[in-house]
Amino acid sequence: TNNYNRPFSPERRRAFIIKELFFSRKQVTAQSLSERLFVSINTIYNDLDKIEKWLKERGLSLLRNRNSIKIVGKEENYRKAISYYLAELSDHNLHEDMDELYEDYHGRIDPNILFQLKQIVDLDYSLLEEKLEDLERQLDFKFSESAFINLVIHIAVTVRRIEEGKDILMPENILNSIVHTDEFKLAKNMTKELEEEFNLKIPESEIGYITLHVLGSKMYREDLSVFQLPVE
Repeated sequence: TNNYNRPFSPERRRAFIIKELFFSRKQVTAQSLSERLFVSINTIYNDLDKIEKWLKERGLSLLRNRNSIKIVGKEENYRKAISYYLAELSDHNLHEDMDELYEDYHGRIDPNILFQLKQIVDLDYSLLEEKLEDLERQLDFKFSESAFINLVIHIAVTVRRIEEGKDILMPENILNSIVHTDEFKLAKNMTKELEEEFNLKIPESEIGYITLHVLGSKMYREDLSVFQLPVE
């Protein structure tokens, strides 16, 4: 295969820039983006204008000066935007050799998303899937495909942000209202196992947000079942 870099489509270029802004451990500049993407600085500025609009819709801002470009805003909005961005990737094949890369993978995560998640935080995703499937068995409930993927994304983003020292606080009244549920207790047990495997500490607020994801998926499923037509 040829080893040159194919020019990205504008859509893929912007997806790349968003990922760099969210996850690069180095300072991001228009110059560095221009060199990595083989396009002019003006093209990068044009992309950043569109990205700024995308971020604004998600309650975030783009801070631009000569030496750096960064995303600023509340941690909650930051994480929501990352999760939204990753979930959208299943619609775009961002890597041509995806099928070859993951031909031995038989899990429930879309290969496009798995590829991106691996670059963002290199966890053992098979193990994470296993723990979530244990959770399903304990709850006697199966997540929909999208709810399962969203939960994997949520946990991966949580791990990455905790590693970066960015944790999130849950309002006390919300935490108090879910702390006695089975879902919270089971999520807490699961995160204990993940803490050991991934070697980090997951605060109670984070367990609260994982619980809300689980409760939200269950409610959505139950609401849907109301609308199912009776089988003839």
